[in-house]
Amino acid sequence: MLGSLGGAYEPLVWVGVFIAVVTPLWAIVDAISRPKAAFKDAGSSKALWLTLLIATWILTILIGLVLAVVYLAAIRPRVRKATQKVAGVSAALA
Repeated sequence: MLGSLGGAYEPLVWVGVFIAVVTPLWAIVDAISRPKAAFKDAGSSKALWLTLLIATWILTILIGLVLAVVYLAAIRPRVRKATQKVAGVSAALA
């Protein structure tokens, strides 16, 4: 099925393809679900990250995967922390 990559390596190739498709999707869904204010509080831009993640994932899977890993490892923790602060302020005002 995969030509010279077939045989014993074929399952590894499929695992790699799965990771290259699912990881950017996870990053995109996560970025969409976070409030814009949380990105701002984290010193980043929701629009910028969504544009980068979607465009690079569509144009080049490999760069999209790299940016998704950067987002999930470096940006997401800061935005997640800021999301909790934004939610805390909203709850306090209610």
